[in-house]
Amino acid sequence: MNLFPIPARSRVLIWWGVLFCLAASAGVLGYRHHARNAWSPALATPELLLQTLGEGDLEGGGLYLNASAQGWVSKLRPRWPKPDPVRLREMAQAAEEPPIFRRLDRESRFRGVVLMGDPSEYRELVKHLRGSGDWRLEYLDHMGLVFRREQGKGWKPVNLERLRGSFGADWEWAVCMGQAGQKMLAMGMREAAGDWTRRAVEAAPGKAAVHAARAHYWAACSRWDEARAEALRAVELETDNLSGLSALVQVHMAGNRFEEAYRVSKRLVELRPEDPALLFHHAKMAHQVHAYGSEVEVLERLVRRAEAEGRPVSGYRIYLGQAYAAQGAAVPAVEAFEKALADPGLSPEQRQFARETMERIRKRAGL
Repeated sequence: MNLFPIPARSRVLIWWGVLFCLAASAGVLGYRHHARNAWSPALATPELLLQTLGEGDLEGGGLYLNASAQGWVSKLRPRWPKPDPVRLREMAQAAEEPPIFRRLDRESRFRGVVLMGDPSEYRELVKHLRGSGDWRLEYLDHMGLVFRREQGKGWKPVNLERLRGSFGADWEWAVCMGQAGQKMLAMGMREAAGDWTRRAVEAAPGKAAVHAARAHYWAACSRWDEARAEALRAVELETDNLSGLSALVQVHMAGNRFEEAYRVSKRLVELRPEDPALLFHHAKMAHQVHAYGSEVEVLERLVRRAEAEGRPVSGYRIYLGQAYAAQGAAVPAVEAFEKALADPGLSPEQRQFARETMERIRKRAGL
């Protein structure tokens, strides 16, 4: 018996708290993957984006960094001042919860906002920034976005052309175009995204990365047949192409083919068994298909690994408590929540969610 069906929106809240645990590894693993495929640093790392930031940006309120940006900055700019762990966790969560961002901004008065990684990581924050009137997009490339408070013309898709000389090979420029197109989608620039991803495929039709980017564009347009064709082409060209496989997961999910999506997710985990981001995503997929035993197994594995590496685990434990509850296992569910609540670094939002959920499980189970 599912003791406490967790609304999808509430589960998303916890997912962004967990992103803090993934930040450091995400950038490093991505770099290693690209390095094996001979991608230059300009393409495989956010060096071009980081060059747009100066020491003045670190003064005062400093910069807001989402989880992926935190990981890259830790690797490529180790001398930059680092916020305390609690602050870093709240910044990671704020990417999906604009009210948390607004609170942090009132406290710090950020000079800029730096967003890296998959656009799904920061979609809600981008919506807030675009609609607030206080921020403008200053920079966009294949690795991320930079927003500033200052008013002005802002970044336009044509500005991407300025980066052409940063890439020695035509195929690298094509990959940049395709992945930048995905970032344009996050900014609501659908027409531009379509143009740049199309140009990318035309420039390097033999590269899996450009077909994967095109697949994500078609998925954003709900053109699922086209998305499936491009995703399959990406995987045909490179069987372990992570972006192509993730697009295929989206296609299956859109068609309510959850079992197929789960199988592709398993393939992603097989390719990157030590990648905590993929493992956690697979746990979410397992929940979707009611494979709660697999979900619990993956989450327990993530907890053990995070503990061994000295990283925060409270976010994982909240999710683990929900997974146990879905299995009808009230006692381990409550224990997981109690351990999470013992973490003094838990954000107020997570703490409230964990406490309320735990009490409802106790009431239903008669504990």
